[in-house]
Amino acid sequence: MPEPHAGTPSVTFLCTAYRTETTIEETLDSICAQTRPDWQLVVVDNGPSDTIAALVEPYLDDPRVSLVRQENSRAAGGVNAAARHARGRYVAVLHTDDLVEPAFVERLVPLLDADPGTAALACDARYLAEYGLRRPTFRGPVPAHLKRGDPLTLREMLEGWVPYYTALIRREVWDEIGGFRHDTPTVEDLAFWVDLLAAGYSLRTLDEPLAVYRENEESDSRGARGVEIMEASRERVLTEAVERFGTADDRRALAGMLTDSRHRRAIVQARRLLVDGDLPGAQDAARRALAERRDSRTRLIATALTHWPRAARRVYRAKKALRRRGRSVAARVRVSRPRRPSSPSAKV
Repeated sequence: MPEPHAGTPSVTFLCTAYRTETTIEETLDSICAQTRPDWQLVVVDNGPSDTIAALVEPYLDDPRVSLVRQENSRAAGGVNAAARHARGRYVAVLHTDDLVEPAFVERLVPLLDADPGTAALACDARYLAEYGLRRPTFRGPVPAHLKRGDPLTLREMLEGWVPYYTALIRREVWDEIGGFRHDTPTVEDLAFWVDLLAAGYSLRTLDEPLAVYRENEESDSRGARGVEIMEASRERVLTEAVERFGTADDRRALAGMLTDSRHRRAIVQARRLLVDGDLPGAQDAARRALAERRDSRTRLIATALTHWPRAARRVYRAKKALRRRGRSVAARVRVSRPRRPSSPSAKV
């Protein structure tokens, strides 16, 4: 491993850990494997959990790594606590069930150094699916105008193109905006990007997958209720953004986004209520989904809930069981990580 640079680190990784005992070591290993060594890592044991602390303890031999322990304060509280200990010129949020590629720091820091007019630089990410398979991108192909270096706008976010959350953010901008908001559960990153644009700053993205993400079983956005909370939070954040600084085109895009989001939320709720045994609630949710979008899939779900509810319930329960079985198999066949290299002794 190369020796770390002396002086101020270029990047501080803000890592909050809560119920990520099975993944946190992979996250920390991905940071330790950076090809550019002038980074700092602040891990917040956001529980606290003696197991998390024990897993982080060997990494503390590296002077670039520190551990903060506190009572659970949700994702925003954990990230903001880490930021209070940051010394880097840039900060990068990284949850402890996700990874960064070895070239993350080496690739992004020079680009943001050379572009003082940009407040934050995002990248693409691959999805680590079950059985170790990787989907190619986080949000699909980057729009052509963003590839050319144009800044991201509220319009792209309304149309569903939200940048990946692990990005380089100038420390002074992070401090001015105030970090993550506490009133936006599961979409804290979206709320931060909106606040950044509202403050007049520029956000750009790089069409390179320099991170890896996955869905953790304990994630707030995992499962039906998590999706319902996430969609409701996204609707509120983007509606408030349009009211604050949106254009007429943004208002039109918001209407389409709200229709799509309410439709998805109603479909997910219908399935959850059906599996829970609340047939009248599931049927009502299906009717609300039809009111938002009368496509063939939604019609089929509504018809099944009306005429064949028992069969539909068996199908959904079977699908959930298959997913659980697949995750269990994936956990058993996970390939062992390589042994972590010894930590350097020089301080940053």
